Amino acid sequence: MARKASAARRPQPPSIPTIVLVESRALVRMAIAKAVYDQRGFPLGDRPTMQVASEGDRMVATHSALPGEATPLRRAKIYLLVSNRSASAAEHFALALKSTGRATLIGEPTAGANHFGGPRPLNDHFAVWMPIGRTYDIKTGRDWEGDGIAPDIQVDPKLALVTALEKAGVSHDEAVKLDAAEVPAEPVHSDKLRAR
Repeated sequence: MARKASAARRPQPPSIPTIVLVESRALVRMAIAKAVYDQRGFPLGDRPTMQVASEGDRMVATHSALPGEATPLRRAKIYLLVSNRSASAAEHFALALKSTGRATLIGEPTAGANHFGGPRPLNDHFAVWMPIGRTYDIKTGRDWEGDGIAPDIQVDPKLALVTALEKAGVSHDEAVKLDAAEVPAEPVHSDKLRAR
């Protein structure tokens, strides 16, 4: 079956890695079976930051940062707060910044929701979420399914903002005050254990 043509390309805003990285570099790899690729193409479509190549019975995309215009953010220290509520694309982002040494991750290991896919109908009344591929670390070849991305500094996620502010040079008292004024839209940690 021939690969379906991708939708018309829409202008994309600059990504964070484009703004904060100085040089072009590979961030992560994503792999799917050739049969899935031939049928549906790559899930993220055609993007200038994705180079897709055949590797045996898989199609592997290397996701790279293509730096744009220089900004002061390229010299900024970056602290990325993570918890077990950071999942999927947030983990992809966290690994990209961690593996390039561009950010310090603070909190607890992420959710471990690595394998990407989508809903597939079983019949008129039921569907299943079907994984079709995995994202993995270029350096180690490992993904984070079930394990999550380990932070560089492990702390209770409810204290991660205070820790990041202190690392950035803010006094403990001021960090606590700033943290108290920050009200997250959702809880930063889930106490529920997920079935695996």
